[in-house]
Amino acid sequence: MGLVLKYIKPTKTGSYHYRRRVPDRLRQIIGKREIKRFLGNSEREALAEYPIVHRQTEKLFAQAEKQAAASKAPLSDLEAHEQLERRLRKLGVDLYNTAYDEDGLPVDEPVRDQLAESIIDSYPRDPETGDAVGMTKDDFALVRALYGGLPSRPAPTLSDARKLYIKEKIGEGEDADIKKVQRVEHVMKHVIKALGEDRKITAIRRTDAKKIVEHFKNEMNVKPATGRRYLNDLKAIINHAIKEYELGISSPFQGLAIKVEGNPAETRRSFTDEELRLVRKRIKHHAESELQWIWQLLEYSGCRVSEIAAIQKRDIHIDGEEIPYLRIEPNQRRGVKTAYSIKDIPLTEEALKVVKSALKASPEDHPYLFPRYGYEVSKDSTSAALMKHVRKIVSDHNVCNHSLRHTLTDKLRLAGYSEDTIKLVLGHAGSGITGQYGSREARRRIVLEALSKTNWVSF
Repeated sequence: MGLVLKYIKPTKTGSYHYRRRVPDRLRQIIGKREIKRFLGNSEREALAEYPIVHRQTEKLFAQAEKQAAASKAPLSDLEAHEQLERRLRKLGVDLYNTAYDEDGLPVDEPVRDQLAESIIDSYPRDPETGDAVGMTKDDFALVRALYGGLPSRPAPTLSDARKLYIKEKIGEGEDADIKKVQRVEHVMKHVIKALGEDRKITAIRRTDAKKIVEHFKNEMNVKPATGRRYLNDLKAIINHAIKEYELGISSPFQGLAIKVEGNPAETRRSFTDEELRLVRKRIKHHAESELQWIWQLLEYSGCRVSEIAAIQKRDIHIDGEEIPYLRIEPNQRRGVKTAYSIKDIPLTEEALKVVKSALKASPEDHPYLFPRYGYEVSKDSTSAALMKHVRKIVSDHNVCNHSLRHTLTDKLRLAGYSEDTIKLVLGHAGSGITGQYGSREARRRIVLEALSKTNWVSF
């Protein structure tokens, strides 16, 4: 009978695509007339991919609706000032570079007066006073600037800082990371709530900053580590606004922190041999194939979840290579944590089998090795899917997917490898390894030897 899901369109070649028209009101924000995504070459693949793509598109539209609603909201003082500047430039008036005559009067004053009068004349006049009737607030501000000069630029508010940060650091429309946008908006909503108003940044004092920190710690009902992340987000937003708006002030949040008892990285522990055996068994018998392969490669490579889940086929180097390997570097769906995370991951014999199985199952025209998890910005969704299986076996919250990297570290240390070699394997910054092993080929050989001796058990 064929698929009867909304927005799925089969092609003449037998593949399936998600196609959805962008509403007229959102086209300028999203930058497209239609959302089109490849779903697969069979109904089964399309059914598996559809929920991910549909959810991603729904989030994109929801974010665009928020931006559209925000654009209809009253302008802040700074936005109104910027709009006034744009209107003046459009009229050919540059109030920042005015020439003056010998009497100290603006050379273009007659032109300005004429422009102002033309705006006033576009409105009906009061028969008694001769004043323009019904002039808009924007036109009144423009006439006043033409006659008397541009007023001083208002200081940005917290909302101005939020909008600037999203625009310049996160992105808008289809390029936006929806989760990051939502987190920034969530943080700034609570900052404004803590202060009781959308305060100008230049008016935020040290006592205000401490009040916000206390709000993050005690009134948001989140863990201290989450509050600390929110505070770090806020610091980044404020620092960006101070720099880009050239405010010439120090951040009132400088030096403030939310203390977290213990080091979260130190509280994580490795899997025990028995835990790892049972988790493998659980995933083998209850997870679908792609998730099984991702878990195996995490074990065999010591990579982070996002590094494996979003691997592209172009980054798989197995044909004609003395040492087959995966290239970990930024792509459209994920970045890397640090510059040292850009690396080659040599494939052990078991890892190579996994990659070949995944390649065989993946549609030929799909760019990702794992279509279901790689196509979306999927670090969180992949990690959550794996953690459902881990939690069926291990209830200790100090054990998570990342514990595989701790487990590999333990095995490498027990095998006698140096800290520099361990850092090279994990993609951490090292002091002497870069100078000692300069070529990529040499590094691949060293890492392959180390990974081959950690004795991972095959599924």
